[in-house]
Amino acid sequence: MLYVVPLIFFCIAFVFSMLGMGGSQLYIPILYWMGLDFKTEAIPLGMLLNVVNSATAATTYTIKKMVLWQTALPFAVAMLILPPVGAWLNAQIPTKALIAFFAAFTATAATLMLSGWKPQKGEMSSKGRILLGL
Repeated sequence: MLYVVPLIFFCIAFVFSMLGMGGSQLYIPILYWMGLDFKTEAIPLGMLLNVVNSATAATTYTIKKMVLWQTALPFAVAMLILPPVGAWLNAQIPTKALIAFFAAFTATAATLMLSGWKPQKGEMSSKGRILLGL
């Protein structure tokens, strides 16, 4: 099994970079099933893999001028401030509760994606794009 995991992760990185996702939704459970501790090994390694995958994909999207910076910058600020809070909370929450939250969040996201639900379409103003980022 150990020799198959890099191939699986390669496929996840390939597909998830096209979907605008880092892949940690799959990396973390796979690492956990391989025997890594959920809180102290699977999550940190999954997040590192997520950063590498997201950064390389974001570079490509930036070069192709596909990033809406007016929306992205407020998101980036939040992404710099809140992860340390989440990492601190990770140490405070019992592992089973954290796994349940992870599973519920992933299932909810999957349900919304498969149901076809989308927010109302329409042209978003510059102010709206900034508010979305916040």
